[in-house]
Amino acid sequence: MKRLLLFFMLFCGYISSDAQIAKWLIPPLYDKISLVSGIDAIMTDSADIKTVWTFSGKRLITSKDDLFPFKEGLSLALKRGTSSITTIYKDNGESVNVSGCSVAHAFPYYSNGKLLVLQGDDYKYIDSNGIILSGSYASAYPYYNGYAACDTYLNMEKKKDIVHLLIDNNGKPCKFSFQGKEFDTDDIQFVSSVNDEDIAITVIKQRVYFYNAKEKMLTPVMIKDV
Repeated sequence: MKRLLLFFMLFCGYISSDAQIAKWLIPPLYDKISLVSGIDAIMTDSADIKTVWTFSGKRLITSKDDLFPFKEGLSLALKRGTSSITTIYKDNGESVNVSGCSVAHAFPYYSNGKLLVLQGDDYKYIDSNGIILSGSYASAYPYYNGYAACDTYLNMEKKKDIVHLLIDNNGKPCKFSFQGKEFDTDDIQFVSSVNDEDIAITVIKQRVYFYNAKEKMLTPVMIKDV
């Protein structure tokens, strides 16, 4: 059924007034044809050249690189067989060239409008226009529900004194406090990503807390809660 659907999408429904002749929107002379995940489009592959077309036959992308599904209207192209990012493609066909960045954690997708990348040994985030955002981290994870868990150094140059952070969508570290006392950055021993219920898990001074990102509040985890 999927093959039949794809065939009809490729085959044009235009009929001339003089002679009722149907024409191909996209010539079916390719090694492989598939639907694109994330947008309404078709990808053809011929001689290792990938082309993304709209259903109306407009060519959006042509690339020799490895193309990945669209997410949040954006798709990455990686140098074939590597994790090196070459291009960011937008769902309207616009492209942004990228150099010196690699995909982190084998996750070539945008989340919350940001892409986690590796630049040398440092983790960084870039926006949809390929601009590297402020902040450099020893380790980091993709944004999820508006927050990202990451580690940095108090002294990045010397790579000394690692600290654990939960940063918001603006890259600002969250402050943790309990019963009116704000904890220092070096008190934090662990912090997780924020789940779908806006909760993260933190370990501060050897005590485990739930952090409610929406209410900016810590709640100690008791034995009965585990």
